[in-house]
Amino acid sequence: MTFKKAVNKINNTDLKCFSGLRAMKGDAKYVKVSDSSKLGGSINIDKSLENCYPNQNRWDYSFGYRDFAYFVEIHPAYTSEVNTVLKKLKWLKEWLSQEGKPLYDIKANSRCFTWIYISKFDILKNSKQYRAAVQNGIIPIKELILE
Repeated sequence: MTFKKAVNKINNTDLKCFSGLRAMKGDAKYVKVSDSSKLGGSINIDKSLENCYPNQNRWDYSFGYRDFAYFVEIHPAYTSEVNTVLKKLKWLKEWLSQEGKPLYDIKANSRCFTWIYISKFDILKNSKQYRAAVQNGIIPIKELILE
């Protein structure tokens, strides 16, 4: 199933699929792909679902590449922000297990949940927050590069 078809199977009319990485606007600069013709579209999860989940920590984006779904959070990488990103990841996984299941069914096997940091990486590596991020498989990176 293609990314766009998966998005269209989700019963939420607020979720709009844009071509390429257009849903990410300026944040698209943090995602590099080797073949842009293999991009299947993108959605701004946060903005699209803010009316449905107004008081939740929502994940930022999803996009399709080579018929797999990737989920990207653009967020500062400070020790004090790890808990927020983990809440967003928890929310995303719950949403994907229910309403967003068509996207979950086509998620990539590796790097499907990616935290891309802006400015600098400032998480203390000996902190409990860093360990929590590692345990959840969500260490921030500067950019996502996909072949």
